[in-house]
Amino acid sequence: MIRKLRLREKLPIREIARRTGLSRNTIKKYLNSGTIEPSFATPDRPSKLAKSPVRPTGRRSGTPISVV
Repeated sequence: MIRKLRLREKLPIREIARRTGLSRNTIKKYLNSGTIEPSFATPDRPSKLAKSPVRPTGRRSGTPISVV
């Protein structure tokens, strides 16, 4: 997207920074490095809900619902 804006649409770096929300230095870094798109490494994280020991009770008091 950054290279497309710069090379095809001939936009200045300042305008690209304004449209993308990235800093001008970041835009220059990506253009000089030759990468197509910025890539961000996201670490694998376990789900917060998968290991939750608390079961939903359906009541605010915290006591389980009993079936009669």
